[in-house]
Amino acid sequence: MDFEKVCMMFAMQEPFYGVILSSMEKIPTDKIDTFAVARSGNVFKLYYNKDFYESLSVDCVLQVLRHEVLHIAFNHFSIWDYETTDPNEHYRRNCAEDLEVNCYLDRSKMDPHVKGLFPKDYGWDEKLGTRKYYELIRDWEKDPQNQNAQNPFQPCNGGQGKVVILRFDEHAQWPKEGDNDMAQIQQIIDELLDFAAEECEKSRGTIPGEMVGKIEAIRKKPKPVADWKRYFRRYLGNEFSEFIRKSKKRESRRFPDAAGNRHRRKSHILVGIDTSGSVSMPELQEFFGQIRTLTQHSDFHVVECDARVQHEYDYNGRPNLILHGGGGTDFQPVIDIYNQNRRIYDALVYFTDGGAPIPNDTPKDCLWVISSKGDHNKDRYKVNGASVVCIPAKQ
Repeated sequence: MDFEKVCMMFAMQEPFYGVILSSMEKIPTDKIDTFAVARSGNVFKLYYNKDFYESLSVDCVLQVLRHEVLHIAFNHFSIWDYETTDPNEHYRRNCAEDLEVNCYLDRSKMDPHVKGLFPKDYGWDEKLGTRKYYELIRDWEKDPQNQNAQNPFQPCNGGQGKVVILRFDEHAQWPKEGDNDMAQIQQIIDELLDFAAEECEKSRGTIPGEMVGKIEAIRKKPKPVADWKRYFRRYLGNEFSEFIRKSKKRESRRFPDAAGNRHRRKSHILVGIDTSGSVSMPELQEFFGQIRTLTQHSDFHVVECDARVQHEYDYNGRPNLILHGGGGTDFQPVIDIYNQNRRIYDALVYFTDGGAPIPNDTPKDCLWVISSKGDHNKDRYKVNGASVVCIPAKQ
């Protein structure tokens, strides 16, 4: 059967996962033996070996497609937060990921010649999660009883260079090293899952049980109060663009479109955080919630300021555990930093409750972000054409 028709069949049977599959580019290739999911920019791609695909029954293909989509749904592209260049360690992680997704397959519908890793084969409970399976793999490898056994969690070549244990797919293009784009990957996956849930709900479909908690968590995350991308383009023009440098990883020899280059933003933003005594902890949490939605669009430098600059640092994805300030409010110190360093910073975003006069030399390329409990009189912030958005009060 034509591959696209099988994908349509999959979408009809599983509407939620079908939305994810329909967003992926399907690419036949002879560079791999089975299937593979890879990421190129904001797009996920599904590679498949046509000969392998044609050797499978339709029921088996549907299970393999579920396997591939689950890798995305379970965030396996961004789950590991520490780097490795060890191919054995990379393979061990891949096995843990396979053990998790295979818990949600109907093994009875798999063809006999398609083998894979299933927790029950090792006496392990199902649906324990990738990290738990990783721990169980390490324990299995350390067990003296397994020292002379063939290790199914490490690549093992047969006489003709073929993997002895045939897995459903290949993870060669997944991150092997610490990747500074992990937050962006997470954001892309979250948006895709949320969209799939909305589409599924519109068609009165059912969100899979394993995804319900994840969707609820995604929907509780802060939503951007501003179209950051549009805002930065408005003020930065051509400066808001991507440039590409070579990754430390080797360029892909298997997938011509897969990650081998690393994208970086040219824009560098100064972010002011009002840490004066009038700003409550819930408001500060709102600020950093918004900052997390901003990270995929720029690199930026944070300045904590009440009546004077208290602390500053390059944001690395996590706020400081201790915020500095608690005194009066004066916006001028941060405005001065920006005006004196226009060659360094491309725009200014200032998070505040608005409890102080707006400086007369506020730059045009300033965006004021006002807390839910702050002063929402927007006109007072528009000095010299500056912009303003307000975080809506919680209902």
